[in-house]
Amino acid sequence: MATGTIRIRKATLHDLEQVTEFTHDTFSWGDYLPQAWARLVESKRGDLLVADVDRQVVGTIRAGFLGNGEAWLEAVRVRHEFRQRGIASLLIQAAHARAIKKRCRVIRLETYVHNIPAHRAFEKIGYRPQIEYSMLEAKTRAGELDFARTAKLTDMDACLEMWERSWLKRFTKGLVPADFGWRWWEFTPGRLRQAIREKRVYLAPQEKMPRGFMITRLRDSFEVTVMVGAPRAAMKLFDAAKILAANAEQENVYWLAPHIARAKKWAADAGFAPDEDGLLIYACEL
Repeated sequence: MATGTIRIRKATLHDLEQVTEFTHDTFSWGDYLPQAWARLVESKRGDLLVADVDRQVVGTIRAGFLGNGEAWLEAVRVRHEFRQRGIASLLIQAAHARAIKKRCRVIRLETYVHNIPAHRAFEKIGYRPQIEYSMLEAKTRAGELDFARTAKLTDMDACLEMWERSWLKRFTKGLVPADFGWRWWEFTPGRLRQAIREKRVYLAPQEKMPRGFMITRLRDSFEVTVMVGAPRAAMKLFDAAKILAANAEQENVYWLAPHIARAKKWAADAGFAPDEDGLLIYACEL
């Protein structure tokens, strides 16, 4: 370090070999970054940056742009022998600058709830905890989906009305899992409209005035990202999610739920159990 200057620049495909050297064991299961590197380098939804010293890549970061003035901070990695030298801070400053240039008003991130050193580091630079989310798991089941239906654009007003009076909005500050990746964003009419167009919103029961709705996504697994409504309607929708996941040839269905008492009770009633450690969502105003 003493003989080199830290340079922050846009990442390239040629950086992958060096990045793999210090990210292959980031977590107990490895790291998604090497596999996602090419996609992130080429993505128009964000800027992937690296820090290098004497042409050696020593750190990475990505500022993702979610629209609606929201940015997402991820892929913060520093080569082990270069930690505690201010590189992460420089990368974060650079990511913030990119987000501001894109006219973002807030940037968020998530970290494991037990990662206390990360909490302290992010709080030191202005990030504040927003909400804890947990991944809950249940077994799928075969059956007929005769007690729920896909939402239509004409259901928008009813869904928005249910959202406005929901405990989910109240306890999460309006933050819900995004449509893609491990990211959280604000629930907005535009995002609800897009989910309806993609046929990922389901209503229950089959009445003129629905009493609940859920938003789903199918990635490597089938996941419920938003659950809103009366308890009985929610239980019907959870059952529908199990059937939908089975139809998608999944053995399990997952619910990304806020870590609060109400969600825990719903999970127990619907047969969902915790799958892994919770995630704490942080935010920083830009």
